[in-house]
Amino acid sequence: MLAHEAEHAGGLLDLLRKYVELRGNKAALAQATHISRQALYARLKKPSRC
Repeated sequence: MLAHEAEHAGGLLDLLRKYVELRGNKAALAQATHISRQALYARLKKPSRC
């Protein structure tokens, strides 16, 4: 995952850190990162595709 993050600079690790910080609250994460919940769900699925 770290190699993928370095290559694509998508901010996925920052997103996951915030996800953990918010104790898995996806609605709060979407609000905190200023993205829609649908976009958030798509980003959270990325690690399983790598």
